[in-house]
Amino acid sequence: MNTAEFTELAGRIEGLGAAFLCLVAELENRRVMDGSRFTSGLHRIAGELCFEQPHLEETKRTVRELATELDAMRERRIRGR
Repeated sequence: MNTAEFTELAGRIEGLGAAFLCLVAELENRRVMDGSRFTSGLHRIAGELCFEQPHLEETKRTVRELATELDAMRERRIRGR
């Protein structure tokens, strides 16, 4: 994979992550989703993931990071009220 291909892939992944964070935050704000329960589930699922691919640890770390960022976003919204 060359630098341009890596940059393209990284940008797409970051974009998907940002869209996911915005979607979950919107669902929380509308009280459609229990955000704390959702992120607790993400943390649990990250610990339970098990598949034979070389990127398993990166996958677990990414799921945990998304859950942690959602929790931080929720705290900032609560403090901002």
